[in-house]
Amino acid sequence: PARLEREITKAQKDIETMEKRLSNPNFIEKANPEAVTLARADLASAQEKVRKLREALGTIREAQAS
Repeated sequence: PARLEREITKAQKDIETMEKRLSNPNFIEKANPEAVTLARADLASAQEKVRKLREALGTIREAQAS
């Protein structure tokens, strides 16, 4: 579980960084459209990763509690 928690923390930091970049009007205006699309896809991927890691962590904790 500790490894999963570390991965979740790292992914959450990555999400924060990506959200800041995507909320920056200068990035949206000046970056090439493919870079913006890629950044949005990376954000969605990181969010999905966190969701799956949390699900896995919950499953492990439930198994340990049994």
